[in-house]
Amino acid sequence: MKLNIERLQENLKIQCHECHGLCCVALYFSKIDGFPEDKLAGNPCNHLLDNNQCHIYNSLKEMKMKGCMIYDCFGAGQIVSQKLPSWRSSENAMVIFGVFQKVVQLQQMLSYLIDAYHIHPNFQLEQLILENLKVRENVLNNSTVDLDKYHQKVSQRLKEICQQYTHDLSMRIMIGEDFRGKDCCNYVFLGTDLRDAKVENADLSQSLFLTQIQLNGCHGNRYTKIPKNLLRPRTWEK
Repeated sequence: MKLNIERLQENLKIQCHECHGLCCVALYFSKIDGFPEDKLAGNPCNHLLDNNQCHIYNSLKEMKMKGCMIYDCFGAGQIVSQKLPSWRSSENAMVIFGVFQKVVQLQQMLSYLIDAYHIHPNFQLEQLILENLKVRENVLNNSTVDLDKYHQKVSQRLKEICQQYTHDLSMRIMIGEDFRGKDCCNYVFLGTDLRDAKVENADLSQSLFLTQIQLNGCHGNRYTKIPKNLLRPRTWEK
């Protein structure tokens, strides 16, 4: 199987209009974390419409729904919705929600693997990407998979890559950190908690393992340079 890295990377971007509103139902919500309500996993958000769109989507910033604005499923929502029936009409809704959460994990790992492949394309990374797609297909078919074993393999390879860089900030708690005006070329942000980090005028374009969900949680502006595969958060200062 020949890899189409560009297509795989494009499919990491969320397409909410192609999703059954899975993140608004499958996940646990807490008002403390910036969601509209305290909600158990499996219960639909009160603002989810019958067409699976969010009733308050255009007002999230004004309503300070930080949790909703930051969250990103790495494209898992549309992948699951294209393969499985809507939770609204299924007797196995909880199974669908479980599949969704596993696919989110796989898509996040795929995001990291693609970044690593861009840094240093090699056979080992290619095989891990192909295995990701195979595991994802098995998850979608509700087959038994050892997700932990695959996660361990990916984590080990990523750890080896991160150790090669001087500015390795992976898995660090950097809430509210000030990166304003900094050149963050080759800064490693694998799993870094960047909530409320200040990145106005910073150059993040060559940062490593930076994800959309991390970027969404930062405070940036139109002068912040971002990786070409990510989208500029709509909540950022113009």
